[in-house]
Amino acid sequence: MTTREVGRWIGLTGGTALLLTGGLTGCAYFNTLYNARLKFREAQEILERSDPERKTITKQEETLYTESFEKAAKVVKYHPDSRWVDDALLLMGKASFEKGDYSTALRKFEEILVFFPDSKLVGEAHLNKGRSLIATREFAEAREALTRAAAIDRKDLRDDVVYFLGLVHYEQENREKALESFTEVVERHRKSPWFADAGMKAGEISESQGDPGLATSFYERVRARGRTPEERYRGGMRKGEVLLAHGEFERAKTTFHDVSRRSTNEDDQAHALVMKGRAAAAAGDNKEATRTYDEVIEKFPRSEAAGEAQLAIASIQDGAGDLVKAKELYELVKDQGTGHPAWQEASSRISKIQRVLDLREEIAAEDVEEKEHKRYLLAEQLLEKIGDVDAALSEYESLADDAFRTEWGARALYAQAWLLEHRLDRPDTAEALLHRLANYYSGTPVDAYARQRLGYPIWKVEKLEPPKVVFIRPEGEGATPSDIAVNRVPPRDVPLPAGVDRVRVWARLHIDDDGSVEKVKIVKSAGDEIDAAVVEAASASSFLSPSEGGSAITVLEYSFPPEDEIPGEDVSEPTADDRDAALDTLDARDAALGADAGTPGDSLAATGTPAPSDSLAAAGTGRAAPDSSAAPGDSLPATETPAPSDSLAGAETVPVAVDSSAAPADSVPERAREPQRRLRDREY
Repeated sequence: MTTREVGRWIGLTGGTALLLTGGLTGCAYFNTLYNARLKFREAQEILERSDPERKTITKQEETLYTESFEKAAKVVKYHPDSRWVDDALLLMGKASFEKGDYSTALRKFEEILVFFPDSKLVGEAHLNKGRSLIATREFAEAREALTRAAAIDRKDLRDDVVYFLGLVHYEQENREKALESFTEVVERHRKSPWFADAGMKAGEISESQGDPGLATSFYERVRARGRTPEERYRGGMRKGEVLLAHGEFERAKTTFHDVSRRSTNEDDQAHALVMKGRAAAAAGDNKEATRTYDEVIEKFPRSEAAGEAQLAIASIQDGAGDLVKAKELYELVKDQGTGHPAWQEASSRISKIQRVLDLREEIAAEDVEEKEHKRYLLAEQLLEKIGDVDAALSEYESLADDAFRTEWGARALYAQAWLLEHRLDRPDTAEALLHRLANYYSGTPVDAYARQRLGYPIWKVEKLEPPKVVFIRPEGEGATPSDIAVNRVPPRDVPLPAGVDRVRVWARLHIDDDGSVEKVKIVKSAGDEIDAAVVEAASASSFLSPSEGGSAITVLEYSFPPEDEIPGEDVSEPTADDRDAALDTLDARDAALGADAGTPGDSLAATGTPAPSDSLAAAGTGRAAPDSSAAPGDSLPATETPAPSDSLAGAETVPVAVDSSAAPADSVPERAREPQRRLRDREY
């Protein structure tokens, strides 16, 4: 039976029954709501005592919020017509919000606004709806809900509405509006639960706007008037940090000392003293800083703050350049505990210092190898790991002088110039070193950088190794290397043009990785039909693959008819008159080419340059092929004759196939003629 039905029944039974029943029923659901509020308040008390920087609630808080929600839900479920339903809905929404269940929270606040539009809790429903929308980052909707809450103008909600409107402006990057809202909370609502948060946010905005004075004034208000010790500690520490960052060391020391003295938590006291020591060190008073750090170690031993203090003492010695003493002091950090960040940092620093000490010991040894390299590594370690710019610069400078015009001297000189320009702001001195680098260290990578910076031309020196010359005899010759041409297919029989007794065709072959012929190009032509027969024969041949030592490109010569089918053919060595006549013919042909003489091409016939050959050995000279390591222009011995050409009438020799690395088919004609002239001028 619903409450409404009970009421109707009571009306029929008389006033006494109404009073009795109504009193019992009202007491029951009011007690349920009271207990729900009690659970919520217990959870809130835990929240107030917790770390403000934490991200999640505890299991105990979650249980209390859940019990609060369930008890309030009983009022709504079993007494939907009571005057406490809107209170129960609000409590359910707030408990859901604190648990992070924002969708349920929004639904409960909306139910109040829809079903109880005249409730005195409408303003609070709008406020908490706005808070939930901020949590889900729906800032436009949040601002609308908070604006409606502000329009109701409940004085007890004014500070909440102003603070959360400021938070919306802050998240939407409207810092001026946000600062106005936070300032209003700080100046007009000193008892607000958002007083400290508003002051800290106002200080942060003032810092970002370049006004450290205004920022410290906000932090000072939080330090002096915060509701809890934690809030006052946060305000004081942030004030001291701003003063320290802007060089007001004495005020910073005073602030940190006061925060430490007023704090009730030992960890807070110790940390404030550590910051006081840092302010003294920043002011250049290392003695006072060390005294303060020693005080922390004495009062709060085996604490994280004591580890920080010991680390700071070691850092002072480290900065003075005494790495041996600094290493000993870093070792003492572990006495204050090894499970905190200070020991991790100290361990890392010990390793870096030890590397420097080891390098110095190695360099000092008499029989040290790669001394210049190790000296360079020492300078790099001092710069990158230790952070001692002056010591690194000194090492670079010394190495550059001692290793003048060597690779390590060049590197050290470049590093020295870089440090002067980028770390010490001395660009003129750096430029002078770059001039020295460009003038005395030609050909090194750092020299190229220096020349580029100075606007000098950059020359690239490259060493070229000439390819090894390999001669291949055609099939049928006794000295044919069997490991070059695996299977040379002869061309098919093709009739010669009328009036022609003999023709020769040169073909360039590109050999694939498996030894097959990938591509054939006719270099010296004898007509389309004969050329086609050569292409067919060459394509069907196979050779030693490049991966097994064969040539990637080979030039072969084909004769029509084949040499061994010409009866009585004279293959004796050409006479000196024959050679002179051939060379004169080539010179005359080259002169006739005119401007085309310098154009490289694939046709040997166009340049008149014969392919080099070792066919003279086959003609009875008994001379071996030229050494592949010799220079291209001097590859033939003084007593050898040039390769045969169709210009040598009656002095033909055995045809040869020449590896492409030795064939000058694509060479510039002027270079091709030079060996011929030298041969012509010699005496045979």
